[in-house]
Amino acid sequence: LILARSVGLPLDLEQVKVEPVIPPQVLESCAADFSAAQEDPQSAQRVLEALSPYDEAIAQRCQGAKERGCVLRFVGVVDVAGGTAWAGLKEIDRGSAFSALGNGSNVAVAVHSQRYNPQPLIMSGPGVGERLVAAAMLADILRVGKHLH
Repeated sequence: LILARSVGLPLDLEQVKVEPVIPPQVLESCAADFSAAQEDPQSAQRVLEALSPYDEAIAQRCQGAKERGCVLRFVGVVDVAGGTAWAGLKEIDRGSAFSALGNGSNVAVAVHSQRYNPQPLIMSGPGVGERLVAAAMLADILRVGKHLH
């Protein structure tokens, strides 16, 4: 959503189609356990137990991707021309920069345009952390401050 708005799309959160990795019914039933899972092994166990009925479906999806030479990654797509955005699991070719992100909090952005076609411009790096979030918030505050003068 932030990227979509940054390129001028007037989207609201409700307009972004999201395919959740965690089924909504599990999120609802385990909300407190998700919050406590990092500190409390019993909460983490309850979350894993609630997710276990979905193991086979995700395993099949992973296996299908592997058979096609792909990996699954959670990606967001902003279609500037179409004015849409969505996020969800997508099969990514193993040779892609996105497949190399692996597990964790790394992020990448691929820009497809007339200039960057067929090979997109790709930027990648760490996606979360206290320092990065603080720096991003400060940059946003400074940007807003410039517009107020």
